[in-house]
Amino acid sequence: MKTNRFSQNLSFLFPMFFSAFCFYSCLTTQVFVKTTQPGIVTIPANVHKFVLVDFSGKGSACLSALQLGINSHQGFTSYIVKVDSNSSPEISWQRIAVLMNNDTNAVLIALEKLGDDWRTNPLIRPNEAVSVANATNKHLRNYPGSSKVEEQYFYYSWKIYDLKSKSFLGNFYRVFYDDNKTVAGNAFSDEIFPHEKILSRKCYTYGNRNMRTAGKFVRCGQWGNAARIWEAECKDSSSRAQAKAFYNMAIVEEKAGQLTKAIEFARMAKSMGDMNGEIILPLLLEEQGAMNAGK
Repeated sequence: MKTNRFSQNLSFLFPMFFSAFCFYSCLTTQVFVKTTQPGIVTIPANVHKFVLVDFSGKGSACLSALQLGINSHQGFTSYIVKVDSNSSPEISWQRIAVLMNNDTNAVLIALEKLGDDWRTNPLIRPNEAVSVANATNKHLRNYPGSSKVEEQYFYYSWKIYDLKSKSFLGNFYRVFYDDNKTVAGNAFSDEIFPHEKILSRKCYTYGNRNMRTAGKFVRCGQWGNAARIWEAECKDSSSRAQAKAFYNMAIVEEKAGQLTKAIEFARMAKSMGDMNGEIILPLLLEEQGAMNAGK
């Protein structure tokens, strides 16, 4: 009777131990990697000039900030064309051609205002609304007897037009206050071209004894020591941690800027059924394309 009860207890506990083992073997730690990201659009090879136009009626500071950002990239230049505020709001290819002086070796970037709305700002109290609005130029409103203060947001979009192909290349959507135009211009100039960006990545830091040891090194910032352990796990065909080690080595090489090696490790991880390897592979390929485009 006791033996049967002991067996029953074991049969009950085994799934729990197995689930716990699977859980801890797959635990990851978030790490940060400096990467090169592609621009939001593919700029035609013949284009080295940008014509900047404000169709929103209030974005001159945005255009100036964008112009500075574009001109900081070697081989590219830009100039601002003013639009008559009383002119027709219609944006046609004929109008674009006039603004660009029929220059098919340039593209036009237009700032367009999409609209606005009001959102509750829980950080501002009704009795503070007037002073905050005066100090920050924010558009605020509150209603008598209400504890809520609403703040006005404005929706804008940068749109890129290619006159030569008469095609719309893409856009960059922004929400900002009317007094924050410079930030919007800077943000867009950072996104047009390939650019550096800090991204978070998952890293396997648990599993067998070696993986746990490497995980301790990662948490202490000792990536070189962790990499030596993962390299050994990659060569051990009997290790259950092999696929995870391949994935971790992809992160190591990405951190080092060695994207070709990172892609090879990610492919190995994916081929062994590692889900994170499958997720990161297209991201690494995109990074490599962006880096090549920026050369």
